[in-house]
Amino acid sequence: MPDERPARRILVVDDDDALREVLTLALARDGHTVDGASDGTEALALLERQPYDLVLSDLRMPHVDGPSLYEILRPRHHFPVRFATKLPRVIFMTGNAAAHADFLRGTTDPILEKPFPLRVIRQMVSVLLNATS
Repeated sequence: MPDERPARRILVVDDDDALREVLTLALARDGHTVDGASDGTEALALLERQPYDLVLSDLRMPHVDGPSLYEILRPRHHFPVRFATKLPRVIFMTGNAAAHADFLRGTTDPILEKPFPLRVIRQMVSVLLNATS
């Protein structure tokens, strides 16, 4: 289900190599430019160098996890100048939403429970990117 609009930049952040690769390939087939990072530390390095329209982030990862990455990207008063990107949309992915209930109650960004059908993430990405055009 390729998007009819111009390609957008997406960052997939997940420590599960297989899932990150599947998402990267599927979204690239939809016409997007997609990069992958295995944790929030790698994601932050990429965000400092280039803009992204959307970040798909796992919640539980080593080093910098999803909630920590989100807090860095969502400062209370202004977006950090050091990042090349505008404030990107975020989709959270998790295998255990209950473990992150307090954090998830404080965000309005979408959450997908693993495992999820690939078509669901592709549809969600399309809807979010088309809403921010």
